[in-house]
Formats: sequence, structure tokens, C-alpha cells
Amino acid sequence: MTTGNSILRGLCITLAVGRLAMAATAVFTGVDTAPQGNWRGTYGADGWNVVGSSTSYPSYATVSSSGASTYVWSSSTTDVRALQTATGSGRVAGTWYNSSSFTIDVNLTDAGAHTVALYCLDWEISNRAESVVVKDFSSGSTLDSRSVSNFGAGQYLVWTITGHVTITLTKTGGSNAVASGLFFSPPPVSGPPPSASASFVLQDSTTQGKWKTVYGRDGSSVFADSQVLPSYLGAITPSGSNSFTWAASTSDVRALQKAAGGSNIAACLFSSGAFTIDLNFTGGSHKLA
Repeated sequence: MTTGNSILRGLCITLAVGRLAMAATAVFTGVDTAPQGNWRGTYGADGWNVVGSSTSYPSYATVSSSGASTYVWSSSTTDVRALQTATGSGRVAGTWYNSSSFTIDVNLTDAGAHTVALYCLDWEISNRAESVVVKDFSSGSTLDSRSVSNFGAGQYLVWTITGHVTITLTKTGGSNAVASGLFFSPPPVSGPPPSASASFVLQDSTTQGKWKTVYGRDGSSVFADSQVLPSYLGAITPSGSNSFTWAASTSDVRALQKAAGGSNIAACLFSSGAFTIDLNFTGGSHKLA
């Protein structure tokens, strides 16, 4: 009898633990059409999947897809609707797709809230339409449901999510259901955004073009050569400027070192009057040269 009671108590404890699983949550925060393919600096600070290019999920997220095939419309394009690659200045237009529906399983394992953004793009502008339903994985209950249409310019669907959810995309118009990227970021901060600030540190005339050992540890943009931006900085957007290259390859130490190789490049942005460079830093204070 004692042995039987011990077994029964063990079973009861096991069942109780199963019932204590945390319910998932998904709070829809909006549709964002402004960035188009310029996700860096806006989404994906913690991790990303740019379909057809690269994947780097955060340690707190386990992601899998079911029923989705992958297709790349364009592996290299300047179309701003295409997602930026994780590094460099390239763009790729790729997609998960299914002629009926497919599901993305997202398990956030740290019990924290995170911003999850899904990028939907109707690349050919072919009147695609789809429903996007977020469910609690354990209970199957619907947490949020959206209808997506007219997304030829690209749309981010953005939620604050905790726990284990599934995101199911179902075709409601056009040839198939599609999604081009999935991005993970910290949860939104309540209250007004912080004010911008800039404190001048110094004017450096000794480094000349040898920036690699002094500046650019997080990222760089060498005009007319290459650009690798850190995750906390969005796209660098000049306004009112033209570009010019004095020397595409030179040993002159005044010219900036190229990001790769041993030569230098002398190039610039210029204007006969004035021009502006728009920089959006999304987290913390950073040194800019």
C-alpha cells in the first residue's frame, strides 16, 4: 500500500507541473510600412532571419517552420523593398511560401517579452492577400489575427510576444501566402523616446586615412568602397549630396584605407552648397567619427 501511494503521489506531482506551464501572450503593436527593406537599426537588434540570405536567431528563441518552401526572387537588387543583408550594402528579395498556408513556430524560452516583427512582401505586386494568425502553442487559443493585403511595398507586422506561439499564414488572395523575414528585438520602452545628443570630443589630424586601428570597431562606411553598419544604427541617408572619387586606388596615406585589402581610396560626398547625413542611433551612446 505504501508503495502504491508513493507512485500515485509521483503521478500527481508530474501532472501538476504540466498544468503550470506559462500561457503565451501576443500583443499587436502595429503595421509598419515606413522602413520597407531597411530593417537594420529598426528591427532585429537581437536576431533575424532574412529569408534567402542569412539567419541569426537570439539565444532565447527557438524557431522552426512547417509547410513553407523557400524562393528567392532576386539575390541582389537595389530595390528598397528588398531586405537588407545582415552586413554590407546588399539586398535580397526572398520568401517563405505555400500555395495554401504555412506555420512558423516561435518559442521564446526566457519568460521575457520581446518584439517580433514579420516582414510580408508581395514582390511582383500580384494582388496577394493573406491572413496571419498567432496562437498559443500549448492551448491552441488564438492570441491575435490580422488580414494583410496591398503589401507590394512591404509591411512589418509587429507584436510584443512572450512564451511559445505559432504564426500561421494562409492565402486569401493571389497565388500563395508569403513572408520574407522574421526579426527579434527588445520590447518597446514606454514613455517618450530619448532626446538626441551630440558632444564634440576632438579633431584628429594625425590618423589620416589609417582608420582601421583607431575608428570603426563597430562598423564603417567608406564612401565609394564598402559599408558595414552596426545593429544599433539604421541606414545612413545623405540628402543633397553627390559622390566623387579622386582615386579608386592609391598609396597616399591621406586617403582612407579600404575595408578589405591593402590599398586606399580617395572619395567623398560633396555639394556646392550644403548637404545632410541622417543617422538614427537606436540604443545607447556611441562614438562617431
